Amino acid sequence: MQDKLIWHHEKDSNYSVRSAYHCCMNRKFANLPGPSVNPYQKLWKSIWRAPVHPRVRNFVWRLAKNILPTKDNLQKKGIALDGSCTMCSVAEESAHHLFMECPFAKQVLFSSILSCRIPCDVAVPYWLMEILSCGDSLHIQVVCVSLHNIWNARNQRLYQQKIVSPLRVMENVCFLVEEFNCRNVDTETNHDSSRAHSDVVLPTDLITAQVDAGVFQDGSVSFGCVLRNQRAEIILAASKKDFITVPPNVAELLAIRWCLGIASALKVDRILVQSDAKSVIDCINGSVIDAVLEPVAEDCRWLLNRFNLAYVMFLSRELTVDAHNLVRLGNLYGSKTWIGGFPLVDSTVTAASVS
Repeated sequence: MQDKLIWHHEKDSNYSVRSAYHCCMNRKFANLPGPSVNPYQKLWKSIWRAPVHPRVRNFVWRLAKNILPTKDNLQKKGIALDGSCTMCSVAEESAHHLFMECPFAKQVLFSSILSCRIPCDVAVPYWLMEILSCGDSLHIQVVCVSLHNIWNARNQRLYQQKIVSPLRVMENVCFLVEEFNCRNVDTETNHDSSRAHSDVVLPTDLITAQVDAGVFQDGSVSFGCVLRNQRAEIILAASKKDFITVPPNVAELLAIRWCLGIASALKVDRILVQSDAKSVIDCINGSVIDAVLEPVAEDCRWLLNRFNLAYVMFLSRELTVDAHNLVRLGNLYGSKTWIGGFPLVDSTVTAASVS
């Protein structure tokens, strides 16, 4: 038997740039103090469930992946510029220096109500994992929002020549954290937007929206939704077809987001969204955390909060037949909208198509 080179980091034993990159990153982290487990395994879920504004989560995710446009990253892309730190001019600007070593960052975090001290010689992902898994919501909020505001202060100094003091940054952090928490309390009390359970007695004046999605072999994705009034009469039925590569659960979530946009455009004030994708409903309700679904689920929760009253709930496939048929119509005829009814898949159109 002839000798053969084997790459142990891929299932098919063949070398790939992706696996080589991960090997290099793992070796880099192994040389730094921290836990023995690669932080990326749990870090993403911890970021997307952090009790902070979605834009802060997105920023922390970019920081953990080291894809912020820091000067060292821009230089790697061939952009010629002064690489010194914008805030201190002492060292080369990198994410690690800007948020872990720079005196400005240390002053901001130490001036917080928690008097946070940044650890030395620890990689950014390890430190973020330590913060996000501490179990103290206020601690997580203060640190994450502080990091985001440090980045904003850096950008103001670099692009607007505006100097913001560490104390002013921390004042803004405290205001943003308090505002976020107050709004969350109001949302949970008044809207109860993204929670609906089988034992809840629902109001009778809701507009009902049944939603479904399908992924087809030709690479297309089709959505379907039907909106009914309190008398179960069809207000509007719609289908949509697109060519995107997504797994079925993501397609179901995108369909709900699309349906919420339609309902919002129709000035619907009180809505009940029904879907036969239980895992997707659980993700929107917050009972399940899925790093893949969370960005779109966060969009759905934001849209739900715009209604005066909104619920999402699971409904079995047998009870969402109309939405399923609209998915098939979407696959056959593309994006369409009907008022007052919609055609059967194998029959002629029986309601006026308006788009």
